[in-house]
Amino acid sequence: MILNKLDDRFEAWRRQPDPETLRELLRSHQDSVYNLCWQVLRHLHDAEDAAQKVFCELLPILPTLTSHDSLRAWLYRASLLTALNLKRSQKRRMDHERNRRPEGSSALSDSDVEAIHEHVANLRDDLRMLIVRRYFDRQTLGELAQSDGCSTVAV
Repeated sequence: MILNKLDDRFEAWRRQPDPETLRELLRSHQDSVYNLCWQVLRHLHDAEDAAQKVFCELLPILPTLTSHDSLRAWLYRASLLTALNLKRSQKRRMDHERNRRPEGSSALSDSDVEAIHEHVANLRDDLRMLIVRRYFDRQTLGELAQSDGCSTVAV
């Protein structure tokens, strides 16, 4: 049902690309883009900056997208890559400004987490969207199966 509303907003923008329909379309995706950026960056302001950059990069590309699915795929990929690039640039800056701080007690190192996010960003659109919806948007297997019209086993 949520996807139908998003599809409707995209189609409304395609029919009448004015500022109001654009605002509605962007608002409908802002939480998802922010959540993806936050998952990579783990910092409120950095995630906001990355999400804003994603939407700024979207504006010239949006007229070339032909469906809501292509918009979602572009947003997921752009969100992951933008957040990863910001994280890398911050790391370089921190390394340059001071000595590396001791690693935390996390089971995965920062480079391992970054590698996972990079691999997810490079998956085929359909697989990446499934992973993002499951682990970043925290949808259950039942929700994924219902929205995709298949069984939980197929998901």
